[in-house]
Amino acid sequence: LLGMVEHQRTGTAIIAVDEPDPVDPKSKLIVEDATISKVADRCLELKNIHASFVIAPINDKTVKLSARSDGTINVEMLVRELGGGGHKTMAAGKFDRETVKDVREKLLNTLDKKLADAMKDIGEGEDK
Repeated sequence: LLGMVEHQRTGTAIIAVDEPDPVDPKSKLIVEDATISKVADRCLELKNIHASFVIAPINDKTVKLSARSDGTINVEMLVRELGGGGHKTMAAGKFDRETVKDVREKLLNTLDKKLADAMKDIGEGEDK
């Protein structure tokens, strides 16, 4: 999945898994919940990446977004805008009856509007 990094905005990486299942091409590829989180963690190892966002279906009706930060971007602030939650360096959300494409578009819009604020906010509070 790391090879699917498709978008970077000011130190962010996004992976949106919207692929057919290799066993059943008529179905979408379903990704285990824990795998999505692990891939988000691993993305932070990429050069110049300070926050990662991985979006993938975890079943036929639910898409998960997992976000991680190295501490320079408050991912909780960004994911909260989408209806999720978490901590400044780890956040997630689950979206019922939405597509990977829909969640990706919402994330991109949120990054456009709120990324600068999320970068400033990381210095506040106790969750540095």
